[in-house]
Parts: sequence; C-alpha cells; structure tokens
Amino acid sequence: PCTLTAAGEEPGVGTREQGDVHSDPCRWSFLPSHGIFRANEPCPKELETDLCQLKVLALHRPTHRPELEASGRYPYSWHMAGRKRLWEIRLQMRFKRAPRGSI
Repeated sequence: PCTLTAAGEEPGVGTREQGDVHSDPCRWSFLPSHGIFRANEPCPKELETDLCQLKVLALHRPTHRPELEASGRYPYSWHMAGRKRLWEIRLQMRFKRAPRGSI
C-alpha cells in the first residue's frame, strides 16, 4: 500500500487524513468498474488483468475552489502551476507478454 504524499506538498495539504482540506469533486473509475476514485490522490490506483498491470493517477486543478488555486495550496500544485491545463491523466502500463499483430 502506498503511504506517500504528493512530492513537494506540505504535510496535511489536501489529504483526507487532515480533514479533507482539498476535497476535489473530480471522480473517475476503471471500466468495468472497480469503484469510484478521486483525483489528486498521493498514489496511483492499480489494476491487473491477464494482459497487463496498470497504474493510473488523475491530477486536477481546484477550479471549484478559486482560493486554493490562487494560493497554490493544493495537491500537485508544483506541477500544475503556470500551466493552462485543468487536468492530467498519467498511465503506466506493463504488458505481461508482447502484444501480437499490428500495433
């Protein structure tokens, strides 16, 4: 299990353990569903199938809380600051065997 905080973040900023300061409304899920997940978690969510291992991390600016965005006190602000993007999805896929056929 992952126990990290987002790199560059102050302890407690945006963590549910510290009173859910950030509480990002952005949600996502694998399909077929394995539950509903939040954006800006400190560690990626993992899924394994017979074909691959997958890790997914969703980043989202706090557009629902302009004061957090202006202050820079939100998860992954060190990465999102100064950029126009509102969200970012990071994927890591490790195939268990080489894909066959045309790619």
